[in-house]
Amino acid sequence: ESVRHLQRHLVQTAENTQDAVMPGYTHLQRAQPITFAHWCMAYVEMFERDYSRLTDAYKRMNSCPLGSGALAGTAYAVDREQLASDLGFDFATRNSLDSVSDRDHIVELLSTASLSMAHLSRFAEDMIIFNSGEANFVELSDRVTSGSSLMPQKKNPDACELIRGKAGRVMGALTGMLMTLKGLPLAYNKDMQEDKELTFDAYDTVKGCLALFNGMLKTITFHKDKRSKSQTKSELDTIKGIGEKTKVLLLRHFKSVKRIREAGFDELKEVIGEAKTKALLNGLK
Repeated sequence: ESVRHLQRHLVQTAENTQDAVMPGYTHLQRAQPITFAHWCMAYVEMFERDYSRLTDAYKRMNSCPLGSGALAGTAYAVDREQLASDLGFDFATRNSLDSVSDRDHIVELLSTASLSMAHLSRFAEDMIIFNSGEANFVELSDRVTSGSSLMPQKKNPDACELIRGKAGRVMGALTGMLMTLKGLPLAYNKDMQEDKELTFDAYDTVKGCLALFNGMLKTITFHKDKRSKSQTKSELDTIKGIGEKTKVLLLRHFKSVKRIREAGFDELKEVIGEAKTKALLNGLK
C-alpha cells in the first residue's frame, strides 16, 4: 500500500507540473527537453513493476506448511488442504522436507525490496541533483533538509542522502540471506533463524523510506524560471552544425529556439553575416 501511495503522489505531482519544462539528461549531460511530469511518470512505471513483483511473490508465499512436522510429517490425522483453506492460505505445501527448509519467499521479498530501494535511491539522487545550486530546478522543504553548521544558509538534502544510503542496507540483507542458504543441506538448520532479523529490518527500512518520500513530494517547490533558462540551453544543444557563439547570437536575434528553426537558410545567413561584419568593424575576432 505504501508503494501505491507513492505512485498516487507522483501522479498528482505530474498533473500539477505538466507545463514545467526542463532538460532531460543522458550521461548526466543535458539532452532533449522533457517536462517534470514526464520525469515523475518514469518513476511511477518503476514502482508499478515493484508492486507487480510483490503481488507475484505473494502468490508463492501464501502456502501453508502446517502438518510437515520436523521434516517428515506428523502422526496426527490432519487434512492439510482443509487446514490451509481454513487459515486463509491458497494451498498447502506438497513436500515436507522442502516446507521446513524453504526460505525462497524470504529471498524473493528481499530481492523485491532491494530493487525497490534501488529505484528509491535513483529517485533520491535525481532530487539531490535537481536541488543543487547548479541545477536549482526544485527546492526541498526544511522538513527534509538541514543547514550546515558553518554555512546555515545551505539546504543539504539529508533525507535523500539517507535513503540513498539505506539502499545498501537492504541489499546487504539480501546478500546475507543468500550466503546463509547457499550451503545448507536438507532439511532444517539453525542457520535459518537469521532470516527474521534481516527480513524485519529490511521491511521497516523500505516502509520508512517510502513514507519519507511520500511526505517529501507534498512539500517540493518548483522553480519554473530556472527550468526555462536551462531548457533554452538544452534546446540550443540540439541544433547541430554551428558553434556555441553562433547559437547564442541567433538566440539573441530570434528570441526563441523555435524561431531559429523556423527561419530559412537565407535569413540565418543574413543574420550571421551582419553580426560578423559588425564584429570586424569593431575590431573583434
